[in-house]
Amino acid sequence: MQVPNWKHHSKKEQKPTLKPQAMRARKEALRQFKKRHMNPHIKRVSSYYESIRTKHYGSQSRDQIATC
Repeated sequence: MQVPNWKHHSKKEQKPTLKPQAMRARKEALRQFKKRHMNPHIKRVSSYYESIRTKHYGSQSRDQIATC
């Protein structure tokens, strides 16, 4: 006897489906994430922190202590 797939697997919980507004928000968030992480050479957020570090500490790294 062949049992239809939907009856055979009826105990499984279905995946949650997003409402249209939430789906649009997810798509936009994913687009921003890809934009930020797939093209890091265009604009890096860390370059700001790097400039602050070099201003305050010169060319030394943060953990080094200047002697003499």
